[in-house]
Amino acid sequence: MADNAELRFGIIGTGWISQKFVRALRAVDNVSVVAVYSRTLSKGTSFVKTISEHIIVYTDLDQMLLDKQIDAIYIASPNSAHYTQIISCLTHEKHVLVEKPAVVTSNQFLKIEKLLQKKPNLYFMEAMKNIFLPSFEQTAALIPQLGPLDGANLIYLTSDLKKSDLQNLQRLPSVLSRKAARGVLYDLGVYLISSALNWFGTPIKVEYYPKLIDNPDGADYYGHGTLFYKTFNVDILIGNMTSSQAPSEIYGSQGTLVLNHPTHLENITLLKKDNTTTDIKVPAISNTMMPEIEHFTKIIFSENYEEMQRLLILTKTSTNILQTMRENAGFDFP
Repeated sequence: MADNAELRFGIIGTGWISQKFVRALRAVDNVSVVAVYSRTLSKGTSFVKTISEHIIVYTDLDQMLLDKQIDAIYIASPNSAHYTQIISCLTHEKHVLVEKPAVVTSNQFLKIEKLLQKKPNLYFMEAMKNIFLPSFEQTAALIPQLGPLDGANLIYLTSDLKKSDLQNLQRLPSVLSRKAARGVLYDLGVYLISSALNWFGTPIKVEYYPKLIDNPDGADYYGHGTLFYKTFNVDILIGNMTSSQAPSEIYGSQGTLVLNHPTHLENITLLKKDNTTTDIKVPAISNTMMPEIEHFTKIIFSENYEEMQRLLILTKTSTNILQTMRENAGFDFP
């Protein structure tokens, strides 16, 4: 695309994450939103009022994908819908930015990869916001100071949900539903796995031990996983009904990095073996989706196919790890 071109987005999904996406777009140069797809006109109209944008509401996805003023699609639908929507978008010659996790099986990813090989003019990226934040790069730059690594603990425990709120529900919320291809591993765990892949590389073995909601459709609400490397392990703790103030840590023979949060990272402390302590304050970003949007648009405007391929490999590896963890733990998605 020309340097002065504008990347025009259509959006699939009208939830809070789509609202945050639109707010982030406003702070990024040469991008705009021109349309949204919603299963119902009422939800689509309400979304437009919420974001205060004059955009078209479509209730037929194919009709939106035929709209020639749309260059790219941001997909923020339930995980279970991602694969078919990605295929439709690429088939209609639209670039795709899809919320994490991009897909839920390795086979789905392979089919997308093959389609992309036939369409070298199109760009695809998983919206894994944590790996594009400046604090993530700062952490990566500090890790060599730790010397040979001994291990890491990455913790994402939040009490956003309460078991008592689920007792009388006829239908589980999407975040806890296997039908929606969700659960805490595919919600919070994917952040920790992507962090580990970027910081430490691909593990040689993975394990996952979940606790499942007592419901026929119940997915995992808590889990402990381990990524095994040749000389160290990375343990992950995830949960959306369990609160913790414990920081995440990466430790080596020469020191330890203390992270106040593995994804929403604002404070990093470097503890060296010589007892020196360095506190690194990371400037807060008003909207943490901005860096991923900037990265995606930069890839397209600069036609950086190599960077897209690098990120595709990360998504592919993450998809394989998530599926292995889930299958080894004994629960599947319909």
